[in-house]
Amino acid sequence: MTSGTLRTFLLLIGLFLLLLIAGCSGSDKPASPGKVKIGVIFPISGDLADKGKDSVNGIILAAEEINAAGGIAALDGAKLELIFGDTRGNPDIGVKETERLIKDQGVVAIIGTYQSSVTKPSTQVAERLETPFIVSISI
Repeated sequence: MTSGTLRTFLLLIGLFLLLLIAGCSGSDKPASPGKVKIGVIFPISGDLADKGKDSVNGIILAAEEINAAGGIAALDGAKLELIFGDTRGNPDIGVKETERLIKDQGVVAIIGTYQSSVTKPSTQVAERLETPFIVSISI
């Protein structure tokens, strides 16, 4: 995947997150939260850290562009705040990080995780905790 294609793909994922969040507001005029916390979970350390860091950088770029353009219009300009988790390529750590992001950090959605072995149990946790999980890439 070229850097231009990756960038476009990640921007589309970001826009999808915005639509998802706006659609889940439950009212015609949502209250402005100021910030919308999005969990970002990838292997930031370990054997696949280079792949995880590339994914994280793409998501950071997308969030910066969205915030610079005025934030989430449907939420009165609320800005995206990214909260990061490191799976280290380990499914058990991925599960713990998913729980931490949702329960302790209060994220409203998660994007990740790069590896199928981490994706499956992590998305199951998010499903149980009723939190949207966008699988941006999984091998």
